[in-house]
Amino acid sequence: MTKNKVLVVDDDVEMRDLTTRYLERRGYNTIGAESALLGLRLLGKDHFDALISDIKMPHMDGVEFARKAKELSPNLVILLLTGHASFDSAQQAIKIGIHDYLTKPVDMGKLQESLEEGLSRVEEKKNSLEYYLKLEKEIKEDKARLDAMKEELITLISHELRTPVTIISACFDLLKDTMDMPSGEKMKSLGEDEKKNILSSIEKGRLRLINIIDDINCYLNLSKGQVKLERNPVDFNSILENNFVALKSLIHERKAVLKKELNETKGIKASICKEKIIDVLERLIANAAFHNPEGTEIILRTAVISEKNKYGSEKKSIEITVSDNGRGIDRALLEDIFTPFSAGDLGRHKGGVGMGLCICKKIIELHNGSLILSSEEGKGTTATITVPI
Repeated sequence: MTKNKVLVVDDDVEMRDLTTRYLERRGYNTIGAESALLGLRLLGKDHFDALISDIKMPHMDGVEFARKAKELSPNLVILLLTGHASFDSAQQAIKIGIHDYLTKPVDMGKLQESLEEGLSRVEEKKNSLEYYLKLEKEIKEDKARLDAMKEELITLISHELRTPVTIISACFDLLKDTMDMPSGEKMKSLGEDEKKNILSSIEKGRLRLINIIDDINCYLNLSKGQVKLERNPVDFNSILENNFVALKSLIHERKAVLKKELNETKGIKASICKEKIIDVLERLIANAAFHNPEGTEIILRTAVISEKNKYGSEKKSIEITVSDNGRGIDRALLEDIFTPFSAGDLGRHKGGVGMGLCICKKIIELHNGSLILSSEEGKGTTATITVPI
């Protein structure tokens, strides 16, 4: 009989080893991992029947880890362990579809009993394998059709928007160049300030359309894997020392306060495409300034994170956070925050087509890193970028 394969993820070495040894003695094939990031890599490479994970872990908590694990393996039996049970985390766990939620100190007998019950339920589902295989095939076919329609929609929008942008741009340039030349009666009746306001309105509309088109094309190229990164070793502190000139007018207009808290460690570099990382940071800073009340404080921080893998060797990562003390984001909206064309709360949405954060996430993932957004209404939002050194 084939042994059930169980992945045990916990940053507490003693707890992880205790659980793996206990299950090994009872006939399970177990593998331990010290972090959610390593756990996701293992789940991506191999098949597991069950996952036992702590909730409180650095870089990625157990609930977020469980959600990503379910995306990789929908039939995975998941048990979450916590030393401090909370109603919110329990609710999130139930939404994800985990099998059980246990509090520490864990009774190993109850843990095994719960694990066996979960595996038994999955086995019952497998008895209807033909039905599920057929359903899976239909879902994949539907998804492929939807993906094709989405790409066609993006291509169509990009194509259709480019024509009016070209016309507006040509008219704008012509009008700008002929401001001092004789004009028609209507133009003569307008004062200089009125003319300037017209030009300003045209320019704002033109720039907004151009930004929409650029974002759509950027996302499309990233999705198709058509973006090649030219990487070089870069000190992240040097990136944050950048003055972000492109954002000066927006920050001034919003009366935002931009602060930088650089890690004291010098000379630690990561192999990155500097222009793309700056683009991500500019987007995140612009979001913090644009979508929050005037006077919002935005803080950029760098840190160096160290963790050991299962072989005992040290792995270092660079972490950049972009934090604000603004209005925050509704918890219900965070789930789809990285979904393209997701405007979320339309009452508070201020333009764009919901592509910015999707682009940021894809760029960071191309650097083998992660982008996580955390927020609390009334207390602000923090975007955390982690890139391996």
